[in-house]
Amino acid sequence: MERTSTHIKVWFWAKNEDPTAIPEDIRLAKSTVYPGNWGKPFASFNSQGCNIAQKFGPNNIIINLTFCGDWAGNDYPSSCPQSCVDHVNYNPGAFKEAYWDIRGLRIYQPKAKSVCSNNQMVLGARDLDTL
Repeated sequence: MERTSTHIKVWFWAKNEDPTAIPEDIRLAKSTVYPGNWGKPFASFNSQGCNIAQKFGPNNIIINLTFCGDWAGNDYPSSCPQSCVDHVNYNPGAFKEAYWDIRGLRIYQPKAKSVCSNNQMVLGARDLDTL
């Protein structure tokens, strides 16, 4: 995701995607990336009609398996002999294949404005590549 005062853009590359389709700076985990070279984003929102700087604060990254949250818990069949929470609590074996498989998570921050004219982002202090 790239968020500036004028836009929010989101890109996504699947783990099994052809490696040549993933931008080289991302694929090779470079310390400087160039979002302007990543092609069409998966989602793109401009600031027209929305003051991004005013409406969006710092981001939080949450990685969570919620088996009985708002969506799953509400869709759990009422004909089942136990609640969704009881099913999860008393059947851990049913969820042995439920996990995230994340190759890496990197946080990039914009370079100083004086150098940012070519749309560069640099790797921030929090490289979470060892998940």
